[in-house]
Amino acid sequence: MVGTIAEYSKSNDVDGIKELVPAIIRKGLENINMTMFDEETKTKLLDAVGEEMFRKGMVKDAMKVLSMTGNKKKLEEIGDYHVGIGLFGTAIDAYALANAREKLIYTGEKCLRNGSLSDAIKAFKNADHKEKLIEVGDWCIQRDKVDLAIEVYSALNNTEKLVMLGNRCLEQNMLASAGNAFEAADDKKGLSKLGDIFLKAGVLVMALKYYKLSGNDLMVEFIKENFSERDLEKIYA
Repeated sequence: MVGTIAEYSKSNDVDGIKELVPAIIRKGLENINMTMFDEETKTKLLDAVGEEMFRKGMVKDAMKVLSMTGNKKKLEEIGDYHVGIGLFGTAIDAYALANAREKLIYTGEKCLRNGSLSDAIKAFKNADHKEKLIEVGDWCIQRDKVDLAIEVYSALNNTEKLVMLGNRCLEQNMLASAGNAFEAADDKKGLSKLGDIFLKAGVLVMALKYYKLSGNDLMVEFIKENFSERDLEKIYA
């Protein structure tokens, strides 16, 4: 097969090279040697492979190949197609690869209107649109969408909001979410407090986890010195 490609490359017959696309897809792009091509020919062939992958429904593979060639136009077309059929997550992935900031913002706003908050956050994060992320984060807090709010404020590195969310989660006994918030904020005090709560509840493995994250070496040493690995699997209620 490599010999055939080389012959086409020498003749610079791009249309002929495209006839190799189905065979390349069957063999797998990672198994194909293209070192005999000049950059222009290689780019045209990879674009053809990406377009054919998309036609065959191999969307993620197609986007990967098209991003290799920097084919932003085709990536945007893939994004447009998926917005049209309501698959916003895939559209956002395509727009992100194309650095299509305006389309990311447009899609994020559309997701907000449709109530697709996770996709809206994903779009605004990829667009680096901090104002919109703040808006979404505040919206999530008002509606008790705590985990989504934590995701937003983690992206914004807003430690104040994260600590506030962590404390709110503690009050509501949402310990896993509290841990996520405190960890994202690198709030040693909050993490150590979680360690205390789990220690009091007799869940040593979780107590140890949060003491480690908080840098509370004294309590880490206490647990390790007094409880075996088997002990950590038990709950001392």
